[in-house]
Amino acid sequence: MSTGTKRRAMVHHDFDAWVPGYITNRTGNKVAVITDDGETLTLNDTQVVEVGEKSLESADDMCALDELHEGLILHNLRQRFLSQEDIYTYIGPMIVSVNPFKVIPSLGEQLIPQYQTSDLEKLPPHLYAIAQRAYSQLVSNKESQSVVISGESGAGKTEATKIVLKFLAVASGGGSGDLASKILATNPILEAFGNAKTVRNNNSSRFGKFIKISFCDQKIVGAQIDNYLLEKTRLIRQAPTERNYHIFYQIIHGMSEEQKQKYKLLSANDYAYLNNGDVSVPGMNESEWFKDTCDCFTQLGFAEEEIDSIFRILSGILHLGNLEFQGDNDEGVSLEDTEALDLICQLWGVATGITKQALLTRSIQTGRDSSTTIPLKHDQAIENRDALAKAVYGNLFNWLVARLNTKLHEFSEVSGSELFIGVLDIYGFEIFENNSIEQFLINYTNEKLHQQFNEHMFKAEQEEYKKEDVPWTEINYRDNSLCIDLIEKPGRGVLSMLDEECKVPKGTDEGFLQRLDKAHARNPYFTKSALDSDRFGIGHFAGTVSYTIDGFVEKNRDTLFPDILKAIKTSTLSQLRECFDTDKSEANAGGGESSFRMRGAAAPVSRARSGARPGATGAGSAAKVTLVTSFKQDLSALVEILSSSARHYVRCIKPNDEKAPKLFDAHKVMMQLSCNGVLETVTLRKQGFSNRITFGRWIDRYFVCLGGNSRDKAGIQSFLEEFLPDKHEWAIGLTKVFMRDSAVKKLSLKQREMWQDKAKVLQAGIRIFHARNKMSELWLRNYSSMVLKSNIRSFYAREKFEKFRKERSDAAEVFQKNIRKFHAIREYEKNLEAFNEKIRNLTKIQSFCRRYKAGLVLFDLKWGEEERIRMEEEKKREEEEKKRMEEEKKRMEEEKRLMEEERKNMEEKMRQIREEQERKRREDEEKRKEEEERKREEEARRKEEKKRRKKEEEELRQAEEKRREEERRIMVEQEERQRREAEEKRKEEKRRKKKEEEEQRREEERKREEERLREEEARRKEREEREERERIEKEARLKEEEEKLKRKEEQLRKQLQEEEERRKKEEEAREEEKRKRKEEKKKKKEEEEERRREEDRRREEERRLEEERRREEERRREEERERVRREMEEERRRMLEELERERQKMEEERRKEKEKKKKEKEKKKEEKKRKEEERRREEEERR
Repeated sequence: MSTGTKRRAMVHHDFDAWVPGYITNRTGNKVAVITDDGETLTLNDTQVVEVGEKSLESADDMCALDELHEGLILHNLRQRFLSQEDIYTYIGPMIVSVNPFKVIPSLGEQLIPQYQTSDLEKLPPHLYAIAQRAYSQLVSNKESQSVVISGESGAGKTEATKIVLKFLAVASGGGSGDLASKILATNPILEAFGNAKTVRNNNSSRFGKFIKISFCDQKIVGAQIDNYLLEKTRLIRQAPTERNYHIFYQIIHGMSEEQKQKYKLLSANDYAYLNNGDVSVPGMNESEWFKDTCDCFTQLGFAEEEIDSIFRILSGILHLGNLEFQGDNDEGVSLEDTEALDLICQLWGVATGITKQALLTRSIQTGRDSSTTIPLKHDQAIENRDALAKAVYGNLFNWLVARLNTKLHEFSEVSGSELFIGVLDIYGFEIFENNSIEQFLINYTNEKLHQQFNEHMFKAEQEEYKKEDVPWTEINYRDNSLCIDLIEKPGRGVLSMLDEECKVPKGTDEGFLQRLDKAHARNPYFTKSALDSDRFGIGHFAGTVSYTIDGFVEKNRDTLFPDILKAIKTSTLSQLRECFDTDKSEANAGGGESSFRMRGAAAPVSRARSGARPGATGAGSAAKVTLVTSFKQDLSALVEILSSSARHYVRCIKPNDEKAPKLFDAHKVMMQLSCNGVLETVTLRKQGFSNRITFGRWIDRYFVCLGGNSRDKAGIQSFLEEFLPDKHEWAIGLTKVFMRDSAVKKLSLKQREMWQDKAKVLQAGIRIFHARNKMSELWLRNYSSMVLKSNIRSFYAREKFEKFRKERSDAAEVFQKNIRKFHAIREYEKNLEAFNEKIRNLTKIQSFCRRYKAGLVLFDLKWGEEERIRMEEEKKREEEEKKRMEEEKKRMEEEKRLMEEERKNMEEKMRQIREEQERKRREDEEKRKEEEERKREEEARRKEEKKRRKKEEEELRQAEEKRREEERRIMVEQEERQRREAEEKRKEEKRRKKKEEEEQRREEERKREEERLREEEARRKEREEREERERIEKEARLKEEEEKLKRKEEQLRKQLQEEEERRKKEEEAREEEKRKRKEEKKKKKEEEEERRREEDRRREEERRLEEERRREEERRREEERERVRREMEEERRRMLEELERERQKMEEERRKEKEKKKKEKEKKKEEKKRKEEERRREEEERR
């Protein structure tokens, strides 16, 4: 049967939980399948689920999967995580984030503008989309929002919180006084004091926080931080490979030598509270983190005295752990060495004597006004010391959070806004080998939040369908209400019984456990092992957790001896006194809410008492609130404020326990999906109506789509039946309209089209109105100019006509007068003497000469003015031409500089490519060496195993000498085993030779690649030389053009000089020939007029030719520049394309290499498994 005809299926797998494959044969309830990895399996039909080919494709939203099955959900997450590096996947409005354990640059801050302005439906899943959805709903719906980020330790909750806060800071524009940057500056401080390295996470939050950001007019106007249950026991002891809080390592590694001397700091290995020594964290530079922490203190406006006090308190806590006690439990204890105590008193500014007495003794009230002092036993002294350290650090942390809120309040704008966006980063569900009250309260918190998630996603939604009379099929989900009742039910809950045991004067952990066993022995969620008398178990939604009762009662009382508090109050450090000041601590417990409260919920969330509570003075105070009671109140307030806002859920998934990238533990992920309710959420979102809107709000939002339908329930139903014929997409309830996401998308598209059509009509009308106004203005302007031009032309035409008419009239009169004179002279003076005739003629000649001379004078005046204007214009043109040439020269130099920079950039890119190839070669070499080392170790282990087997066989032969037949069988088996080992050696030798050949082939490919790069470099240098030659040729051509222009200017200058000389000579000739022109005056006048017109035409022709030449030159230069620019742009584009192709080729080779390594790893795993199986069978046969 061909692969194309095989049916696709999800196959249950022992290692990968569920994998895709093909069904090859079905016999009864047995199904033969082949996985996509080529593994052949025969399984029960319950372990194989047939699916469509399309369901195996990657989906951004798991609600879009055609079929619902846990295997498909797991496969979708796995292929997106491993193949595509898509760590985010939607489940309707919720998002699943898989921790990649590395930085993915393509998902960085450069995407923020896209998710602000683009349609989120068209963008891939991202936490930015969740933050943008919360921000847009806050703006549009005027409703507070909350982003609940949950998941187990190491799933990436802290990083997800940073991403959401960063987006809100950018989306809101920064807020007043750059408040957004101040909010982001609190993160490094809280991480330094509240985060630590654990087995599961290198930067695990050991406290919970809820950040409320208040908005007004789409801007951030305030912020508040609430913290919950700091893990104090980590301060005094840590599990192997774990660390204390980051801040201690930061001050040790980040401070200068002068600062270390000031604060009396030692190395990390010298402190008892850092019991694992100087444990380093991969990728964490303590010095740089310490600098960032100090910069954030400065940015938030902390005074130098406050920072100094913080460091003094931290150093004192470290030295406090170095206090050692000696002595018998019966007779009291003393200090082995007072050096550490002196350092503590010096740093904290407390009296040495009072402090020493408080650490070694305690006072007991014996009467109204009398007391007695008794010495502490050795164990009591150690507990007293550790209690002081935990109280100081816990109260310092509370003081620090309150101080951060005060600093944020200083940059806030007090407004009447009741809208906020809250971001909850809470500790994940924890199951350790030894779980105490801290883990109990952490898991209790996760139970409460999971119950709220169930009510929000399942219970409330399904009850609303019933209430609105919408057809619905009930979905079963894990309801943890009974488990929460077991924990918090008044009177019979675990919390109530713990408080009751604390009220007993001599209450013990064993008494508390007996109470629980007596009350809940038959509760299915409560377990108590008969083997472990100090443990009890709770069946949480994520699994059953066994708790060790040791310390439950004492930690719940959370008390300090009065002597310790008296010693603290003598401190000269005002900050240390404030941490234990009852009045100030209570005032600051709400983060400064007395002066600036952020609204948006029925009750504010107060500080959880993560350290010794302010005012805890002794064990006998009945007015005190216990740890669990205080925590329960804070948790209830948190749940209440979350319930008052619209919630957006982020489910963080940890893909493996090794904290390694590109490693997907399918069973671990499957367990998290089941515990987080993801599987049920997909089913609900697939079947349910994700959008539920009242009739009024629906009409307000989509009234433009109704058209002629009435604006009521009947009109809405009529419109939906017409627009969405598929009634599976929507439903009409009693008071609401229920729609699926697909229906909302279609309706939103329809709404957008309707508004666009109306906007087009409105824009057309506005454009017509503006066009008409503009046309009217243009018509009036053109009409006015036409009238003005007409009047000017009429004026000049009349003036010209009058001048012409006057000249004609004068000429006719003169002509007639001369004719009459001539005829009179001819008639009456025929006989006059020749002398009189000459005199008369001479008079006439003189008259015409004077007229001619006057005309010459007028002509000379007019010609001189025009010549001067022309010379000035020529001079201006010459100056402009010079400026243009200089600008052209500068532009060419700038282009030369740009080409040089481009060449340098190309060289830098080629250098980076060569460095990347060299790094890859070194990595391959290191991997090869590691592989050889592993082979040598495996060979040594095999030899050792062989020796051990030979020894066992020898002993067996000595013990069974009488059974010869058995001996021969054992010898045969031994020979067979040796033969198989020889066969294995031959196979190993073949594999080694094959690998060596592969290495040689890779080396040859690398050499060929280097040769190709050298050829590319040579070609690039040749292109650069060619470009340099072309540039030089261009510069030479430009210089030649400049020389031509200079020669042309010199010729024009000579021509002007010659013209001037010629004009002067003509003037002299005219003066000399005045007497000769008496007879030819009329003819010369006509010739002079003709010459003047010819001269005007010649000058006009020269100016026209000069203008055409200049334009032609300019056009030719512009074409040359454009050609050069196009050539440069084409060359740059071609080089970029070559680089892109080279990069893609390298990426493809890297991807193939990764796939090949993955396959080799899988083959080795299978080979190892097969060898283990053979060894096990041999052992069984031998036994």
